[in-house]
Amino acid sequence: MYASFPLLDSHNILKYRKKRNIVKGNTIGEITYLRSDDILDMPSYCMFGLFNHSFKTQYFEETQKWADVKYVTRDYFKDFYDYESREEIENIPEEKQPVLLIIQSPNKFFERIYNYFEKIGIKRNEVLIWPVRYLDKSKPFMTTSQFPSELFLKDKCFEHQSEVRIVINTKNKKALKKLRSENYIINIGSLHDITQIYSYYLDDMLIEMDGMTLRHNLPEPIITDFEDLPKDELLGIAINLRNGNGKQLGVKDDNEVNSSLELIDKILKDRYGIYSYYID
Repeated sequence: MYASFPLLDSHNILKYRKKRNIVKGNTIGEITYLRSDDILDMPSYCMFGLFNHSFKTQYFEETQKWADVKYVTRDYFKDFYDYESREEIENIPEEKQPVLLIIQSPNKFFERIYNYFEKIGIKRNEVLIWPVRYLDKSKPFMTTSQFPSELFLKDKCFEHQSEVRIVINTKNKKALKKLRSENYIINIGSLHDITQIYSYYLDDMLIEMDGMTLRHNLPEPIITDFEDLPKDELLGIAINLRNGNGKQLGVKDDNEVNSSLELIDKILKDRYGIYSYYID
């Protein structure tokens, strides 16, 4: 939809119909919506995007620090799957199990997108990569931007999707035929150098922005034995435990703190010849 008006506003309805070549109207309740009839034929690709304004400053009692964070709620992930537990997912063949793909270098990723479409005959300026804008479509609205800007407008009830869209705005029939023949799959090769793959989230995802660094909680715990950790990590854990930061590391109580320190001290002494002394 590129515009909507009150049902009885015939003047504006007729005026804005003329701004597009092939226009269809749809009336819901007391509002008439206008859209270009050929807009739905345009190939579109969607993904979740993070922006500076996505983050809100919040105080955390656990660390006694302020942090800029973004929550991606379970509702977002539930838009793409119907599973309620990790056990359900594990019963699916591995090649069909859902995963979360995090793109660590968006600029490199989008450059590969542009390169792919240029190779099949679609110009760079015909590949539109824009964030979606959210508005209340239950109220009259209009966009003065050029076609197909309406593909980057969604109702505010979808705001949790924080969507970035790739829209192909081309008349190149040969290139569009090739896309259709490949089921609209964009083959840009391996992404191993710019992505990380994780199991799917069944709970909220917490993302923290610290300068140019993004941190996030894991969809499921990764358990690593102390014996498999490098020296620097062992020393860091020991320092945190002795400074009373056990809860941040998932350590339950003082008994677990003491047993963990004993094991770390033994590994440091036997493997690296490091002796730990501290005063209570």
